[in-house]
Amino acid sequence: MKTRLSAAVTMMALAVWLGACGADNAVNYQNGEDASANEEDVSRNAETQNEATQNNADALQNDDEIAQTYTLAPSLTIFDSDGAAVSLEDFRGKPTLLNFWASWCPDCAGEMPIFESVYLEKGGDFNFVMLDLINSENNKETREKAESYIAENGFTFPVYFDMSESAVDIYGLTNIPTSVFIDERGRVIRRVDKEISEDTLRRYLNDALSEGAE
Repeated sequence: MKTRLSAAVTMMALAVWLGACGADNAVNYQNGEDASANEEDVSRNAETQNEATQNNADALQNDDEIAQTYTLAPSLTIFDSDGAAVSLEDFRGKPTLLNFWASWCPDCAGEMPIFESVYLEKGGDFNFVMLDLINSENNKETREKAESYIAENGFTFPVYFDMSESAVDIYGLTNIPTSVFIDERGRVIRRVDKEISEDTLRRYLNDALSEGAE
């Protein structure tokens, strides 16, 4: 009797021990599944981060390509016909023709009728910034002289004035007239350091329009 009771106790103890082992194994297996799931999550997160990094790199590369192709027009503060200060950046959003001129300049006078004609046709699509280069030395060029010249010839395009006399240095001008074609993002697309023809004017305006749209 004692032997059977002892055997029964032994069997019960063994069953409890096996059950405990089974429970431990189940927990360990579940932990193994959790570990695998965590590894998969980490792997997916790493892939997502790699994709984001690559996308950022591609974006930076595209910005670099744009910067290498064109440079931003140098910042310049000028004054309109009402005497209000205007920044060149204010013209962004539409292609801009920036023309440097003076009333005493024969070549400037030669291209002014062309600018007037094209302005009347395309002034709604482009900013025309006809910038008079004030030269206070010996009063060679004054605002009054420029305004008188414009009025006498009946030109209607917008005229601005370089009252600080800084444009020559900022844009590295060596002669006038000079025309700078700027796209809607403020990048210099073309530049002509001499009197311009109507064909070239129209073509370069279209270049500024198409390049800015890309």
